[in-house]
Amino acid sequence: MSDTFQHLTLPDGTEVCAADPPTEVTWLRDGSRAACGMQCLVRPACEVFNIRQTTDGTVQCQLYNYQPTNVSAVAGCVVYVNPVKPGMPLLKNVVMVSFCPTG
Repeated sequence: MSDTFQHLTLPDGTEVCAADPPTEVTWLRDGSRAACGMQCLVRPACEVFNIRQTTDGTVQCQLYNYQPTNVSAVAGCVVYVNPVKPGMPLLKNVVMVSFCPTG
C-alpha cells in the first residue's frame, strides 16, 4: 500500500465523507489524521478511511477494506483514499489533495 493518501473534496472545495458502512471503527485520542492513516497503512486490505467527529466530540477512524461507492458532505468528517488502488469509484467528481501519514 502506498504511504500517501489523497483527501477528497467536491470541485467547489466541500469536504466529503465515505457514506457506506466502514469495515472497522477505532477511536482516536487526539483526532490525528496521521494516527488514522497509520492504522490504515498497517492493514494491507485498507483502501479508504474517514476521520469523523461525532456529536459528543469524540473522533472516529473509520477504515474501509473495500471501495465505497457513496460519498456525502458531513460536517466534521473527511475521507482519504489510497490513490494507487485501481477503479476507485469515489474518484468521480472529486478533487484529490495528497497526504502522507508518515511525514
